Amino acid sequence: MTSGIASIAPFEIVRWNAIDLLALAFPVALCVAHGQGLLVFGSYTPRLALLLAAGVVGLVALLDLVRRGDSTARVAAVVTAWIVVAAVFSGEPLLALKGTVGRESSALIMVAALGVWALGRRVSVSASRAMPAAVLIGVGINSIVGIAQIVFDIDTGVFAGQFDRATGLTTNPVYFGGLMAAGAAMAAGARSWSFTGRLAATLVFGLAANLSGSRVAVAVGLVAVALTIVGETSSTRRRQVLAPVAFFAGVLLASVVTATSSGARSTTERLAEGQGGGGRLQVWKYGLSAIGDRPFFGWGFGRFRAATQGRYSAEFVANHASDDVRQAWFDAHNVVLGVAVAVGLVGLVLFVWFALSAGTRMRGPLVFFVVALVGTWLLQPPGLVTLPLVMFLAGVAVPGAEMPERIERIPRRYAPALLAGLIIAGWLTLGDLLLDAAADDIDAAAMEDAAVLFPRDAVVADLVAQAWFVKEEDDESLRPHVREWSRRAIDNEPDRPYLWRRQAERLMTFGEYDDARDALDAALELEPWHLQSWELMRFLALIVDDEELLGVAESKLCALEVQLDAC
Repeated sequence: MTSGIASIAPFEIVRWNAIDLLALAFPVALCVAHGQGLLVFGSYTPRLALLLAAGVVGLVALLDLVRRGDSTARVAAVVTAWIVVAAVFSGEPLLALKGTVGRESSALIMVAALGVWALGRRVSVSASRAMPAAVLIGVGINSIVGIAQIVFDIDTGVFAGQFDRATGLTTNPVYFGGLMAAGAAMAAGARSWSFTGRLAATLVFGLAANLSGSRVAVAVGLVAVALTIVGETSSTRRRQVLAPVAFFAGVLLASVVTATSSGARSTTERLAEGQGGGGRLQVWKYGLSAIGDRPFFGWGFGRFRAATQGRYSAEFVANHASDDVRQAWFDAHNVVLGVAVAVGLVGLVLFVWFALSAGTRMRGPLVFFVVALVGTWLLQPPGLVTLPLVMFLAGVAVPGAEMPERIERIPRRYAPALLAGLIIAGWLTLGDLLLDAAADDIDAAAMEDAAVLFPRDAVVADLVAQAWFVKEEDDESLRPHVREWSRRAIDNEPDRPYLWRRQAERLMTFGEYDDARDALDAALELEPWHLQSWELMRFLALIVDDEELLGVAESKLCALEVQLDAC
């Protein structure tokens, strides 16, 4: 049975069935999923729920493709197996397998992404032809929100930007910039669309990319749009040259927009400030050293910081990692290095094999979208905003002739996987809803109940500990709850200095100075130049009147360029 929905330009005039509509809705949902104000992890949970729901079904599709003898699917299956094996031998298997809330990389996420690629391979021909227009809708909505954030100076509330930069409906300006660069490349390369409309879209996305403040996005976007000239006939090449011109015009127009906005930090403003690479080169050196420690199985996805933090120098921390939340370096900011650290050199070879096999089979305007986003991954992290999109669209972009049996209706054998995916998505969403409701009321007991839905999660355990800590100000009998949940957070992610420092803060408030010192020592063993731990150690030394410890702490802080009288 088909729906009665007919397409309009730039869609081809067709009638889609329910499966087609779901396929077309998936990339739109990935672009606009936004739960700020309803969820604690407003942009993370909706996208993870979408990825896992589709990824579980996609793994069944992957098995189907393997059984049918598809060569790329066989490579994907080998990569999937290696991801799991590498996580088991990572040193922290549970953490590497499932990750933690808010962290956008884990074996679970990567395996689901491979499943989403296989699902893209099963999209019907009619839906695959309309897919670029569906992506245009999702990216376009993001661009409108991002431009509005700067034009109207939206810096508070549900739709606020970050750091005076546009984020659209993403979690971070760099993800927003990547989407805009990819959208511009796809619009410029969509030869079947109106040329005037393509130029207009390219200009708008260029404007939005600049408002993100991402230098990588603007550079990659310009290159990707310029690549659309390749393959044009001599009669159309001159006209297509206008595409990079339109993108650059959008970038320039953004400078006019930011001139009327207070404090906006577009790409051009950041370039004018002369900002460097943000420590990437040094981080890459740390990553290369980490590969040497675990060259075969790697450290596991999501554990890049654990692999590198012990190598940080005082200068690097002072300039690029002084804030261990905003500058935590959980990612290598280079997809090749990140994969090598996560799953070792064997895993890197397998990933490259898959990327080449899948990439060389792609055709159409979605190629430009995928290439642009992957291009940003050479200097920026992939994440739940961009990774599922790239994988799904890379599967969709394989011509229908290479997979004649596209899904027109859900086979019965897919039903259990579909049910499992929906249960997982519902579980995640319910847990975050309950956590948000409890957090709004600072109801520590209710947060404990919600935490049951996030088993062995360090971030959630720390949130519960903090809720009990706030309550403890009025009732000292609640201290055991604070200690228990602080300890749970550390047990769930023992190699994160931040959690040890948080425990030390709470113990110092309780007057338990010896235990607080032990927690700080543990943090500094993991990261010898951890700024917040040395600041707290200095405070502890002042409290207990330990002159020797005070001298050590102040010498470390001076090396970390903290302004003290002792320096």
